Amino acid sequence: MEVKRNNGLDICRVLSMCGIIGLHVMNAGGVIANTDFLSVQGILMRGLIVLFYPVVNIFGMMTGWLYINKKEVKNKNLIELWLAVLFYSFLIVTLFKIILPDSVVGIKEYIKVIFPPIQGRYWYITCYTFMFLVIPYINILLRKLNSIQYKKLLILLFVLLSIVPTLGMQDYFRILKGYSPFWLIYCYMVGGYLNLYGSAIKQSWSKRQMMLVLIASSAGGLISQYIIGVTTLAITGNISSRTMMFCEYNSPLMVLSAILVVFTLASEGVKLGKPKFENILRLLSGGAFGVYILHSHPLVYNILLSDGFIWTTRKSPLIGMMCVLLSVMAIYCICFAVEVVRIKMFKLCKVDLLAKKIAAEIDRLVS
Repeated sequence: MEVKRNNGLDICRVLSMCGIIGLHVMNAGGVIANTDFLSVQGILMRGLIVLFYPVVNIFGMMTGWLYINKKEVKNKNLIELWLAVLFYSFLIVTLFKIILPDSVVGIKEYIKVIFPPIQGRYWYITCYTFMFLVIPYINILLRKLNSIQYKKLLILLFVLLSIVPTLGMQDYFRILKGYSPFWLIYCYMVGGYLNLYGSAIKQSWSKRQMMLVLIASSAGGLISQYIIGVTTLAITGNISSRTMMFCEYNSPLMVLSAILVVFTLASEGVKLGKPKFENILRLLSGGAFGVYILHSHPLVYNILLSDGFIWTTRKSPLIGMMCVLLSVMAIYCICFAVEVVRIKMFKLCKVDLLAKKIAAEIDRLVS
């Protein structure tokens, strides 16, 4: 029996990848650094970036929702992901070497850009790999818990990994503000709980209530920036570098926002009407990791994205914000188009068979 695809999760995946691109455009692209904190433009841009910050949590929770009931996972998918990383790295290095010969110099630099995880790039894929490999064991442990025990565990970890580090302004448990495989595993656990026991939430909360809480958590992220910034400016004469402390991946507000987005979209089973719209959504969703790999490669990130969107700050506030959003969509579309070609090439070259053989050999060695 074929399991019906959850359109809500596909929408989550596409929106989340757009959010990741948005974070890169606004941070690495120089948008936030070049807007006046107290200006109308500054308020709008910082409000926009708050909407982008829950995206990493959303990805983790989506994985938990999808995999919590699975007894085993296909390592072939993970192998194909890393083969795509290698493919894009070779392709990007080759193109940059032809167009900008001085962009890569020396053997060490070649190694770094051909396999970016060596220098800490593609951190999400690295953390995702860690989580993916331990999913079968996580599921065994979680399935031994009843709903009350599961909820208590999530609350305990939420206090230790989110509330305490945020309010204490100290990374006590080395969660690295969410840039950690252990934080991703926590998000996975939350997503699993929402899938297994979310019916109780549905009975207790209406759509309207959840939407109001989502708006309140996003507004809280923006307001907190200005409470911290204005207060420190009045006391010290400088705006604190900690203005974003309630907008980090592991902050309570961003966790709450991610929970509400995933649960609302995934539990409702969004209907798109015509099958062709579902097919388009499925394609866009399936290309999300490829979009991430392409636009996050060190050469693309450092040369093309870095300070590449300062021009949006020279526009009027609303036009500038619209330019950021349009830039995000343009990057997604361009990278997605390349990813479609890459997928077809892999199918033509039967790379999936190679991935299957590698995965089988790994399974044989570890079993």
